[in-house]
Amino acid sequence: MEARTGAKTTGPARRLEDWVRRLCRNELPILAASRYACEELAAAQDAGVRDVARIAYRDPALAINLLHTANRLRHLHLDTRTVSVEQAIMMLGLERVQVLVAGYATAQGTLAEEALEGYLTTCSHAFHTAIQARGWAERRQDILPSEVATAALVRCVGDLAMWQALPLHMQEARELGGDLPQATQQAQYIVLGVTMGELSAGLVRHCRLPLLVLEHLIPDKVTGRRTLGLALAAYLSQLGTLGWRHRAMENVLATVSSYLGMEPDVAIEHIRDTVLLAMKECPDELPRPWEGLLQDPEADAATTSPGRDFCIVPRPTIAKALLRRCVAGHNRRTLAELRLKHRRVEDLDVPLSLALRCLHHGHGLSRAIFLRLSRDRDFCVPYMALGCEGDPHLPDLRLSTLPRSGLFRYLHAPKPEWLDGVAMNELRRDLPPRGRQLFFSASSFLAAIHAGDELLGLLYADRLPEYCRLDRATFAGFLAVAEALEQGLEQAHRS
Repeated sequence: MEARTGAKTTGPARRLEDWVRRLCRNELPILAASRYACEELAAAQDAGVRDVARIAYRDPALAINLLHTANRLRHLHLDTRTVSVEQAIMMLGLERVQVLVAGYATAQGTLAEEALEGYLTTCSHAFHTAIQARGWAERRQDILPSEVATAALVRCVGDLAMWQALPLHMQEARELGGDLPQATQQAQYIVLGVTMGELSAGLVRHCRLPLLVLEHLIPDKVTGRRTLGLALAAYLSQLGTLGWRHRAMENVLATVSSYLGMEPDVAIEHIRDTVLLAMKECPDELPRPWEGLLQDPEADAATTSPGRDFCIVPRPTIAKALLRRCVAGHNRRTLAELRLKHRRVEDLDVPLSLALRCLHHGHGLSRAIFLRLSRDRDFCVPYMALGCEGDPHLPDLRLSTLPRSGLFRYLHAPKPEWLDGVAMNELRRDLPPRGRQLFFSASSFLAAIHAGDELLGLLYADRLPEYCRLDRATFAGFLAVAEALEQGLEQAHRS
């Protein structure tokens, strides 16, 4: 796959399965500080599970290695997985953990210079995300905050594995995407043919790591209140260098405030208190890119790195394959993936997931969202999305579909529509603030989706940024996907 950048690009992208098979063979190197700390505990001879867990929560690679080992053993006699660092240590036993840690290579001793900086930065973001997510889970009286914190560490497994294996490609993706998380994800897709979210999800499944993180790594269904906090904490950590007054930060802060039940200024102080705790706990060898969250909220927004111009290139072969599966309405592999990520999977979920993948992976559309109509038909909510990982506008968004609303017309339009700048502005005027921020693109596609005689909702897709213009060929692809989706939904209903 090639990027439209004018610069030299990587060779053909590997399939996700190829990446997973290659990377799962490699054991992640841990921090040198983790080995020294465990050696000191062993010498003291009075270490407990909490002491070792405290070290592992500072070192995502160590936590992932221990969870992988514990769940391989657990698989022999139990179906459930070890879901937290503490459980993994208890499962393995302190003596075995000490032996394992002594045998792990260290990042500082094995990684080349071009890999080490990215590897340590990834560890730092995961560590900070885990501390924030645990604090938020405790505030919301989560039944197992340690599972949420562990999921925050596990979510970076794809990034760590790729920094270890192909650091130059990861550097290229970072330079291409700039500072904003969503642009970085699309840049990873351009350079590597897979996002780190998809890769992490594949490694989680293959290596039997905790499954909670799957709900937001590839968030097909916009559900899961526990992983909402996890996604927001990760997004916040990545935006830490931009300053509180940057637009992206203001948007995510609004959602964090709502999630925590706080006013924005109170939420900022709560976040900053947790950052101070992270500063004390963070190993000296890790950088602190999230330290900017300590700055004065009234300070001007920091300067961002915009990255380079690029667009996702359509992949017709993938589009055709996904379209065929979508029409069938049922696909065992897609169903299995959805059941791993979500407690409840409905008949419409498989064709919907395939349709969104066809739009994003096949036709090169940046974002694909299905807005589901409520039972009383008064509003739509984002039900399934792709290309919106970590987007702060999706959670709790309710868009009115009453006769005077902007969406009413499109729900009852006889055919899919291509909205230009004028139509997009008219649509945004009738939406609440979060809706306007979500539908900010210069143009987009919209289609009402039916299953038989029943109106289900709206299919939305766009292409970002503005210079990646929509064209007639892409609209033809969108029309084909909308038609295939309705056929697939009908087939799923019959089966």
